[in-house]
Amino acid sequence: ALYILLMTANVTVGGAQKISNSEGGFAAHYTLGQNDFFGSSVASIGDLDGDGISELVVGADGDDDGSSGGGAVYVLFMTTSGTASAVQKISNSDGGLAAHYTVSGCFGHSVAPLGDMNGDGVVDFAVGARCDDDGSSSAGAFYLIFATTSGTVGDAAKVSMLEGGFASFYTLDSGDYFGCSLALVGNSDGTLELVVGAYGDDDGNGDAGAAYVLSFEMMSP
Repeated sequence: ALYILLMTANVTVGGAQKISNSEGGFAAHYTLGQNDFFGSSVASIGDLDGDGISELVVGADGDDDGSSGGGAVYVLFMTTSGTASAVQKISNSDGGLAAHYTVSGCFGHSVAPLGDMNGDGVVDFAVGARCDDDGSSSAGAFYLIFATTSGTVGDAAKVSMLEGGFASFYTLDSGDYFGCSLALVGNSDGTLELVVGAYGDDDGNGDAGAAYVLSFEMMSP
């Protein structure tokens, strides 16, 4: 489940809204399955549909669409009261992702806003898949999702040991879990910087962990 906390000026909870199979308008659009782990990650990505209210992307990294534990994310179109007026799922079966990639490794474990990365006027976001097996078992990966105003996938790009140019700089090893966390650092001057966690990295010690700072050129539509 997910809880929206409506805060007061003195940083207390003035109200709260739960979103689950039973509350918050979600069930009018989708049903969550056992061990989907809806709420494994959450990010406010900005206003997709132009109604002045920011949308949320919510991970469900245990979703089984297409493969066991392949994962999914949901784009929630929010109201000012904290309920979902509409929901779009992105997985192996929904939202147009399958036209670009098949996910199989905890897709949705992390999410992060990107702003308008490709210059088409629509905000984009990144989704981590820490258990992805590109290169070696659970080396990890993340996806850049170029969204449409309806929350579907207009285009996508993957960054892993096998895709996206990462291997020109570093090598990911088995159990690194690259993509376990994502954070936007900056989005200006024609460059986007994203920090990507890899908590299983063994540099210096077993599972000591690491983080990578990735720079991307902003694209033209």
